[in-house]
Amino acid sequence: MRFDESLGVGAGTPFASGEDTDYVFRLLEAGVRGRFDRGLTVFHPRRDMMSSHADEVRAYSYGCGMGRVIRKRSKLPLLPAFLAFDLLRATFSLLCGRSDLASLCSSHGKGVLEGYLVSK
Repeated sequence: MRFDESLGVGAGTPFASGEDTDYVFRLLEAGVRGRFDRGLTVFHPRRDMMSSHADEVRAYSYGCGMGRVIRKRSKLPLLPAFLAFDLLRATFSLLCGRSDLASLCSSHGKGVLEGYLVSK
């Protein structure tokens, strides 16, 4: 089983994330089962919106990728959850005086919604 090459940072599409999530959903849909092993460690640099390693373009494109995966895998219940999470993070950031982070969360939420709406 291969990754969907239209997803992810190197895809050259507006969908700059979600390739890993899409892959796991596909494995589960194919009946593959796994197990959690605390002894295994996967290193991935932390570059989320709240750690100041993102800009609005990146936040938006990552949101687009997740929106596309939600649509592609028919996971509609996840859409309001992601949008609510971004809204809550934006609100919390504003309350803390961090309009920069609120803007990133808003961009991500906009990307999730638009990625969902434009996907097939």
